Amino acid sequence: MKSTTGLVIALLGAGLGPSAAGDEAYRAEVQKWRADREARLKADGGWLTVAGLFWLREGASRFGTDPAGDIVLPDGSTAAKAGVFELKGGQVTVSLLAGASGRIAGKAVSGPSRCSPTPPARRTSSRWAPSA
Repeated sequence: MKSTTGLVIALLGAGLGPSAAGDEAYRAEVQKWRADREARLKADGGWLTVAGLFWLREGASRFGTDPAGDIVLPDGSTAAKAGVFELKGGQVTVSLLAGASGRIAGKAVSGPSRCSPTPPARRTSSRWAPSA
């Protein structure tokens, strides 16, 4: 054990250990990765913007902040009775009620709108975001 410790100390002393410049480059790379990851998580559609995860059943599912709805969203996130998701034959349509607004993939919803999944290469989920 002493000989192994002595060898490590000798190698580090001879300059064969990690260099300060390499260490700083590594730290900068990790810091950049962390910042990029945080930006992706906080972006529209990122996991930190998820207000809830709800399974839709075939037919209509009322949503909003009203506790009597099928899908109850956090207070202040949208209207009490914001609209209806309808699942029919594997297709989802969202219809907003008067006074509610929302976006699908960053685009404002007007009238009944189909929620389509992301192409398979980038599939995460279909995202709908209420506008407060």
